[in-house]
Amino acid sequence: MREYASSASHAGLRPATLDALVGPSTTEEGRAAFYRQIAQADQRYTDEIQPLYPSIDLPVTVCWGTEDTWIPFARGQELAALIPGARLVPVPEAGHLVPLDAPARLTSELLAFLTA
Repeated sequence: MREYASSASHAGLRPATLDALVGPSTTEEGRAAFYRQIAQADQRYTDEIQPLYPSIDLPVTVCWGTEDTWIPFARGQELAALIPGARLVPVPEAGHLVPLDAPARLTSELLAFLTA
């Protein structure tokens, strides 16, 4: 679990942060929930709703880590391209866990989005 969770970060996780991420999956109930989550991770669920993205009629900013090894940056580009008027913000030096890898950059982008 520690290696799996660590792979979501490009910058690397502090030990306490990694402990917090992994902690819930160390119990029997947590392990079962984790395996259910993995079993349910299926592209078909995304494919089912993707045709609806062009009908989104509200401001959207997509912040995506350029070093995301779980879901590549190209998918973020595709997502933003499907939503009319969406703005894509590449977050350099961030993996899948953008809030942990680049908290200041993400906070800045969110504040700009919310106060625009």
